[in-house]
Amino acid sequence: MRVLVLFGSQSDESVAARVTCELKRLGPDDSIDLCYLSAHRNPQQLHERLGKKDFDVVLAGAGLAAHLPGVVASLVSVPVLGIPIDAALGGMDALLAILQMPAGVPVLTVGVGGELEACHFVHRFKQLAGTGQVRPVSLVVSAVAKNYEYAGKVIDKIKNEALACNMEIIEKEKTQMDAPAIVLAATKRDVQLLTNDHLGPYIFVPLWDEHASKSPSKAFELYELVKSGGVWVGLNNGRNAVLGMHKITTAFQGGK
Repeated sequence: MRVLVLFGSQSDESVAARVTCELKRLGPDDSIDLCYLSAHRNPQQLHERLGKKDFDVVLAGAGLAAHLPGVVASLVSVPVLGIPIDAALGGMDALLAILQMPAGVPVLTVGVGGELEACHFVHRFKQLAGTGQVRPVSLVVSAVAKNYEYAGKVIDKIKNEALACNMEIIEKEKTQMDAPAIVLAATKRDVQLLTNDHLGPYIFVPLWDEHASKSPSKAFELYELVKSGGVWVGLNNGRNAVLGMHKITTAFQGGK
């Protein structure tokens, strides 16, 4: 596996070191390249580095405005995992900038302080690819949540996008430890119940109704929800969950 680790500033060195050390521990034979390139200060160098296409997955970390992961995701076809850095405001600004990418540009995002979870997520898919168990993908949502109007809309988008990606989706009420899943979760309790409190090769979608998703004050709850663990996409963004799953399963299967 070839991993490109990008951070926006040398000031992120302590987090970058934890990421590279964990990747090397999990995959001692993997190729890991660490670069410090800012989407704002070094745009040309960033484009040149990404143009080499000598990587299977990108782990990109940034703080403050945190545009780097999103810019990278817009320029590469491989999966991108975003790592928000607590440079100010507890990392809230970085988390929202990375997590809330528009539909069609997925950045699979961990919570603030969850950089090692990004490494584990990549490693889990590498292990699954080695056993030939990467597909099909489970769509996991509680029986109660399925009755919510907004859940139905998100589920429909997930199914439509999966069809477009030629991805097999099977609805379930709980995850399986070693099977990939897209999990719809509104609370930390949902995460625990739907996953048996085990974080496997899952992509979580925060599932909130329209009123909650438009409330600025709910950003704090979103911050805590994502911080509960795992890899996430933006609010109700089932399309990005499917696209992110498609990218990472394809990357570790060596293409379609």
